[in-house]
Parts: sequence; structure tokens; C-alpha cells
Amino acid sequence: MELPHLNDLEVQKEIMDVANGYWKSRALQYVIENNVAHHLVNGPKSSFTIAKEIGVNPDFLYRTMRALSCLGIFKEEEDYGVFSQNRKSYFLTQDGVNGFAHISNSIYYQAWGSLGESIKHGEARGLQSIGYDGLWDIDKRNPEFHEIFMNAMSNFTNQLMPYLLKETDFSCFDIVCDLGGSHGLFVLNILKQFPTVKKGINFDLPLVISQNKQLLTESRESEFENNVLSRFQEEPGNFFQQVPEADCFIMKMIFHDWKDKESIQILKSISKKMKPTSRIMIFDSVINVKNEPNYHVWLDLHMMHIANGRERSTSEWENIVEKAGLKIESLSIFSEKYTRTNGRIVLRTI
Repeated sequence: MELPHLNDLEVQKEIMDVANGYWKSRALQYVIENNVAHHLVNGPKSSFTIAKEIGVNPDFLYRTMRALSCLGIFKEEEDYGVFSQNRKSYFLTQDGVNGFAHISNSIYYQAWGSLGESIKHGEARGLQSIGYDGLWDIDKRNPEFHEIFMNAMSNFTNQLMPYLLKETDFSCFDIVCDLGGSHGLFVLNILKQFPTVKKGINFDLPLVISQNKQLLTESRESEFENNVLSRFQEEPGNFFQQVPEADCFIMKMIFHDWKDKESIQILKSISKKMKPTSRIMIFDSVINVKNEPNYHVWLDLHMMHIANGRERSTSEWENIVEKAGLKIESLSIFSEKYTRTNGRIVLRTI
């Protein structure tokens, strides 16, 4: 290895880009929170006009949009202060923006200031450092965060769903249960695409299921036909304690919330309701590369610091599955373009 010289400007620039990353994430969060991109949906517009419409300083907003345009978010036109939409800024006007609003949320930003404490003690100290007992404590105490979080989870499901349904055959199962299924979209679409599935269960915490019944009944009735809704049911509970009986148990981005001990406990809880023909289908991260750009290693760091969770390599998945008394039937790596989830792990009884 050839060591860089202290005056190697290219290396300095690369490290500086990492060091000032929070400048970019905070600017992005600001334009998301204030719906700045929505002001460009009808064509180019002056940032000074937008500033007046949202009640902020025109010069400061212009400079924020100019900086983001250098990252390919917005396009600065020749006329001073005028911006137009491009692919990235247009995306910020869509429902999928909830995922970015969640991950760049100010609560997480503040929590990351204590990363060193987590590394020192080997326990998540991020949320505790800003006065929360944990991730679910934020959810309880901050209704705005709860809405952003739930919408983000549903949007992640919507983005992945077409691919997962294409690549996964659920037709051989009578009862499919999505554990931690949030709004129930995945189960409903499984029932829609696979008419041989007799029943689909959306299983989540009592608060989530209660809110679903209050807020989603009408939208479900308008989106899905009776032959789907008649086979769909929701069940409240806690997968650490007990899960419904099913032939296929689905878990999307659940295990990355938990350390190995808790993950093994969840798998053992599910295994009590498994038959020899039952399967657990896990859609989650699989870390399978080293020394190259990889989203999942950074998500792992976030989960480590915020929730005592982790993303796992193939050998780490094998470890918890074996300790739970189960067996990996197959492990598939999806395309890296599906950044949030890149693997499917299918488990069976031994």
C-alpha cells in the first residue's frame, strides 16, 4: 500500500466530504420539512418567492437550495435565484419522501452526538442521551414522530412490495401472517395476488391495530375487493410472547431492531406455532461485502447506536437461527438497488 502524502488534496477532499456530511443531511431535512420541492411542481420558480410563501429569509433559503442543487437536488437556472425541478427534487414531492423524513429526523440527528458513548459502553446510548428511554418511547411521546415512522415503514413496504411479490411464491400456504405488519399492506397484496391463500393475518402491537381500524378501514375498502378483505384479519399482540397459528410467518426489517438474545427469543416464540411444513420468511439486510460502499453497514451503525439492533452477515444469521433451534432452508441476496432490504432468509423446523 502506497501511503498518501500529507498534502494529498484528493484524499483530503474525500475525508472532508465524510466530515461535513451533516451539512448536507440537515439541509435536506429542512427542505423536506418545509415542502420546498412542492413549490416547483408547476415549473421554475424564484427561491425568493418561495421564501415569501413559507415565511423565511429569502437569501438564506436561496443559499440552501443552491447548495442542494450542487448535489443534484433542484436545478438552478440562469436567472438569479430561480430553480426548477429535477429527478431528485421531484422525488421529494412523492409519498416515498417519508422514508427520508424519518431517517434524517432531528431526533436522530441530536442522538448521534453521543455515538462515542455507545461505542465505549457497548450499549445504545443515543436516545437516552437526549432524554428518551428508547425508540418506542419516542413513538409514545411524540405523535408527529409516530406518524412519520409509521408512514415511512409503509412506504418502504410499498417500494419493495412489487419485487418481493414477484420473487416470492406464497401460493403454497393456507395462512400467511405478517408479524409487525404495520398498516397491513403486504398481507393485503399477498391475498390479492395469491387467491389460493385462505387467510392473511396482520399482526402488530395493540396500539397499531387499534389505529388501523380507526384510520384505514375506508381506504382499504376502496382499494381492495371483498374477496381480499374477507380473507384478511388483524390481530394485536406481542411476538415475544405469542404469535397466531400460520403456515408462513413473514418478518420485514424486524430483526435489525434487536440484539441476538432478543432475536433468538422471537424465533423461539414463532417456532412454537410452526408445523413441519411451516416456513418463516425474513426480509432483512444481509451484509455480504467488505471495503466498498454499502448502505447496510451504516444502517447497522444507526441501529447499534439508536436501538441496540444490528444488521447481520450470513454467518451471523446462521448463528441466531441455529441457537433458536431452526434451520436456514435458503438465503437469497436481492439487487443492491433495493437498499433498505437486500436479503430473504427462509427458515424451517429441524
